[in-house]
Amino acid sequence: MEELSKETAKQLEEVKGELQKEITEYQKWLDSHFGQYYFAVKQQITNYKDFVVSNHEQFGELFFKNDGFTKFRIKTLSIFSKRYKMLKGNRIILVNQVAKIKQVHQTLKYFEHSYIEGNHTPTLKVFVDNIDKLSDRTEDWFKNNEKVKQHYLQNFSSDYLHPLFTDKVSLQNTERKFEQIISNLDQEKLLKRNFSDTANHNQKISETEILQTEMKTIYANLEDFREYFDWRKFYIELTPLQRTVVTHIAAIPCLNVKISFFFRRYLVGWYRSKSYSSCIKAFFIL
Repeated sequence: MEELSKETAKQLEEVKGELQKEITEYQKWLDSHFGQYYFAVKQQITNYKDFVVSNHEQFGELFFKNDGFTKFRIKTLSIFSKRYKMLKGNRIILVNQVAKIKQVHQTLKYFEHSYIEGNHTPTLKVFVDNIDKLSDRTEDWFKNNEKVKQHYLQNFSSDYLHPLFTDKVSLQNTERKFEQIISNLDQEKLLKRNFSDTANHNQKISETEILQTEMKTIYANLEDFREYFDWRKFYIELTPLQRTVVTHIAAIPCLNVKISFFFRRYLVGWYRSKSYSSCIKAFFIL
C-alpha cells in the first residue's frame, strides 16, 4: 500500500502539471488568435482612415462629392490635370479599399457588419462613416470577447475546443493518463468514494488536488494503520482463552509506571514472538 500511495501521488503530480500547462498554453493561443484577428482588422481600418484624412486635407470636400456634375468635372479635368487625375484615382481607391477591409473582417467573421454596396451615392463620405461604425463594432467585440475566451477556458477539454485549435492529440494523451490513474484507484479500492466523470480539464485539476490531499493523508497514517493491522491480525489468531487474558491485561489501569512498562513490553513481545506462555507467566509474576 505504501508503494502504491507513493506511485499514485507521483502520477497525480505529473498529470496535474500537464493539465495546468495545457490550460496555460490554450489561454495563450486564444489570446494570440483573437488578438491577431483584432489587430488585422484594426490595421486595415487605420490605413483606410489615414488615407481618407490625407486626401481630405489635399482635396477638401471635393474628395467626397459624388453628384453627377462633380463626377463629370473630375473626369474631364483629369485628362489635363495631374491633380485631378490623382483625385480621380484616389476616389476609386476610397471605394475599392472597403472591399479589402471586408475581406479581412470576414476571414473569420466573429461579428456582423453591413457594408455599403455600390458607389451611386451623393457623397463618398458614407463609405467613411460606414468604416467608422466598423471600427466601433470591432472595439466592442474585442472588449466583450473576454467572456468568450473565459467560456472556452472553463470548458476546456479535447471535446470542447476552438475550431481552429489543432493540438488536440496532446490533450487526449493527458486525459488518458488521468483516466488511467482513476481506473487504478477504482481497481485497488484505495479510496471508498466515487470519482466524478468529467472531460473538463479544470475539474480534472480540482479532482487531482483532492486526490493528492487524500494520498498524503493515507501516507501520513500508514504507520498507525500498519500497527493496527499487526495487532488485529495477532488478536484474531488467538484462542478464546488467550483473548480473555489479553482483554483483562488491557483493562488494567495504567497508573503504576512499572506495570505499564512491563505490560507494554511483554504484550508486544507476545504477539510478535508468539511466545504466549512466557508472556503470560511474566504477567502473573508482576
